[in-house]
Amino acid sequence: MTSRSDERASIPEEIRARLARPTIRLSGSVGHPMVASFLDQLLPVLEVEGSILVEPFTDGGDAGTGSGDSGENGDAGGDAAQ
Repeated sequence: MTSRSDERASIPEEIRARLARPTIRLSGSVGHPMVASFLDQLLPVLEVEGSILVEPFTDGGDAGTGSGDSGENGDAGGDAAQ
């Protein structure tokens, strides 16, 4: 088993910097407003090279709203998260 400091040292600096500044931040209850916020933040960065990091923070809500919406577009949503 590796220690936490060993794990941190194995993460490249570029990735650690990216983790410190998520591309998309979501907070609040899961529902249609959060999905709208996700799309508002996602669309402008789709053409940008690199990874998209999403930082979710929720106090509850209907998780099926987000996964159901992503599943409508043929993505791995819907029942995949259950």
